[in-house]
Amino acid sequence: MRSLIFLTLLLQINVSLNAQAIEMPDILKKPVDGESMNWWRDSKFGALICLGLYTLPGKGEWIMWMDQIPVEEYAKLAEEFNPDPDAMEQWASVAKEAGMKYLVMATRHCDGFTLSDSKSDYADFTIMNTPAKFDAVEKYVEACRKHDLGVGLYYSVTDWRMPGYFLPGIYRKSAELMKEQGYNQARELLTNYGDIDIMWWDAGSDDYIALGYEVQGFEIKRRWINMPKLDRHFAGPPLWEGNKLNAMVRELQPEIIINNRISIQMLEWEGDFYTPEGHVGDFDIRRDWETCEQFSYGWWSWEPDVKAKTLEHLITNL
Repeated sequence: MRSLIFLTLLLQINVSLNAQAIEMPDILKKPVDGESMNWWRDSKFGALICLGLYTLPGKGEWIMWMDQIPVEEYAKLAEEFNPDPDAMEQWASVAKEAGMKYLVMATRHCDGFTLSDSKSDYADFTIMNTPAKFDAVEKYVEACRKHDLGVGLYYSVTDWRMPGYFLPGIYRKSAELMKEQGYNQARELLTNYGDIDIMWWDAGSDDYIALGYEVQGFEIKRRWINMPKLDRHFAGPPLWEGNKLNAMVRELQPEIIINNRISIQMLEWEGDFYTPEGHVGDFDIRRDWETCEQFSYGWWSWEPDVKAKTLEHLITNL
């Protein structure tokens, strides 16, 4: 009997998403304000800054995943997290001096740790429960405005603490909790800090669930090999509803510029710009794009022993 129940759960995962119509909200059908897009296109040069618990080991923001650190063990890093409150001012000052026009800060990565004074994290896994005890997002936004820089907020909807991320068809309540948390924290970010210029999603869309793996029969197989060119979409019941989430963003911040990393490709609205990572995008006169590339040959967050890319390489790409 247990085997029959388990097989039924597996079969439920394979409901075809392609057969379901995905509604396009009216607010996403019209382009964002032309003045906002012109500002973004003219900016040309910015920086994405990753700060979090993962900066303590200095092995990259994916250390929890790559080293398979248990959730409870990883959470202990919060006891040591005490960044300099003036760091955000230093970032903004250096960015301005370098000629940058905007910054994007990782307010939360896939580990689930939040740099804001969030009231929506299901386990209060935030900077306010560390020795730091200050809202880093608030200080970052203030620093950007002081130095006349565009304000971008990075947010990963994925949460590695949740079994529902890995098996949403089986742990559906967990998956729905992750979704509710994501919507609520996004609403906080776009409500509590005034006007925000860029919403920079990451690790989103149903296609990104479990990093592109899913149960197929009695095996766990990879749905796609080379993102962003998908061979097929996630087949389970819809989870993130990227159109709905982006509509909420646009309603809260009508002039905000939104990237493409919460959308199911070819099925949902694909953002105001797309984001080739680690390489310069192809020539494209149809859609706006932004290359995001590390300054070093390592991950996105601080790694003390990783070699920096040459100045010649960075300037040539820019």
